[in-house]
Amino acid sequence: MQAAPFLVLAVTLLAYAAVSSFGFVYDDGVQIVHNSSVQHWRYVPAFFTTHVWQYVTPYMKSNYYRPIYMIWLLLNFKLFGLHSGAWHLAVVALHLVVTWQVYRLALEILRHEIAALVSAALFGLHPIHVEAVAWVSGATEPLVAMPILASLLSYIAFRRHKRARSYAIALAWFCLALLAKESAMMVPMLLLAYDVLFPLEATERLAQRIRESLVRLSPFPILMAGYLAARFHALQALGHEMTPVSLRTNLLTIPSLLLFYLRLLLLPVRLSGFYDLGYVTSAETVLLPALLCLVVVGLAVAMLWRWRSRPATFALLVVILPLLPVMRLSLLPWREIAHDRYLYVPSIGFALLLGLWFRWSYHGSAARQRWIATGAICVVMALYFVGSMGQSLYWADNLVLYARGVNVAPNNLIARTDLASELLRRGRREDALAQYRDVLQREPQFWLARYNLGYAEYSMNDCERGSRDLQLASYQNPMDAETYFYLGQCRFRLGDRENGIALMRHGIDLDPRMPNLRASLADALVLMGTQSSLRSALELYRAEARGNPAHPTAARRASELEAQLSAR
Repeated sequence: MQAAPFLVLAVTLLAYAAVSSFGFVYDDGVQIVHNSSVQHWRYVPAFFTTHVWQYVTPYMKSNYYRPIYMIWLLLNFKLFGLHSGAWHLAVVALHLVVTWQVYRLALEILRHEIAALVSAALFGLHPIHVEAVAWVSGATEPLVAMPILASLLSYIAFRRHKRARSYAIALAWFCLALLAKESAMMVPMLLLAYDVLFPLEATERLAQRIRESLVRLSPFPILMAGYLAARFHALQALGHEMTPVSLRTNLLTIPSLLLFYLRLLLLPVRLSGFYDLGYVTSAETVLLPALLCLVVVGLAVAMLWRWRSRPATFALLVVILPLLPVMRLSLLPWREIAHDRYLYVPSIGFALLLGLWFRWSYHGSAARQRWIATGAICVVMALYFVGSMGQSLYWADNLVLYARGVNVAPNNLIARTDLASELLRRGRREDALAQYRDVLQREPQFWLARYNLGYAEYSMNDCERGSRDLQLASYQNPMDAETYFYLGQCRFRLGDRENGIALMRHGIDLDPRMPNLRASLADALVLMGTQSSLRSALELYRAEARGNPAHPTAARRASELEAQLSAR
């Protein structure tokens, strides 16, 4: 049996072997490829005082305070550059570590070697992890799961051996987990549950267990308070409202969302980075999902009451507690309320439940029933393996990813807009424009599609339409630098040069760090031809060359223009 855990890891690795040929997709481009903050060590201190998107959209609020994730991106860049295959394998390696930890935790909770192996295998192979493992930016999930499990395991070791070192290690891992993702705040509740459910002495009373556990765990809330203070400093709030969702709508939507996640855990097919799950605003619509949720909860409570299983109770808490933060829908981006990656940590509890079922089926049963249980688990593992291997392929490149999104979620406007942008990038302009216009026909106020349509028209030199759509986009999002800049470019090309220059300057003022904009404005000023515009262009070329050394012509044009002005 000693080699069995390594066999589980090997099979899991095989399921994700194809990702080594995948590229950067979705948010990887802006978060990694075009984000200088994850390419230089000097930005590390700022990771602890800013949010993830600070260097991409500094004018926008964000709820993503994740310094460990940013450090992970920086380390990967220093080790692998922009070799995407190595980045993908690094995420797979993280997933293998977490799978090993699930095995160790299952041993502690289930007290059964084969059941622990079953839990680890089902966790490692579950297709619900495709988004978190096959997508580089999905590393946020294994990055938080690893220190969460390390903290749990270290605390369990402390409980058993009473070593201060193990307790200190549990605290240190908890700190890292908090800095990886906010869902780690549920760790103290899991530790309290472990203390209550698994006492060292069977004679201990419940009140005594709770009291002693609260004393033992008292440093954890202190560390959490420090994390919340750092988070508040970085975000200027503990959490920003990203979407105006009323409390009523939030409560009405939760039953459908919970059933959706339950379906993904039980039947992980037709997985995608995009789903059609929207906000529920009608009380009539929520009746059936709410009834089904009550049935599921009732069955779970009845089973726990009948079997009085402490491992099952703990496993259910591992499923439920990490999902609580994503039930507050106003903190999530518009219509981005359901993602496979949110089930990465909860699926640990699901794997423990399946391992526990196997233990119950295996012990005290006739040989025939054991064979049935073993065969059923093997079939599930085989289906999981095929499901993970096959569905991970949809993350190979952007065109496949977005086409899959539109296929699974035809009403998801973000998927359609992203597909249009990828079609435009590949030169399929008419198809891209058709997609943008279809989105705007469905939702005229969707800013991203409006801006992308305007930019596409500008890039095709259709500045009449581009100017109109970019103007509408500027009303919908008055803080976007590129909207104003390209609106200025359109106006300039249409002959309204003064207004065009002013709009381009306004765009640069909104985000002075945006690359290439200064050089483009300088090109326009050179065409103006006046002495003052040429001097302004010279300063802009110099600024572009300083801030963006990779620009192909800024330094040369600055030298040429300087010589031209000196000759006058």
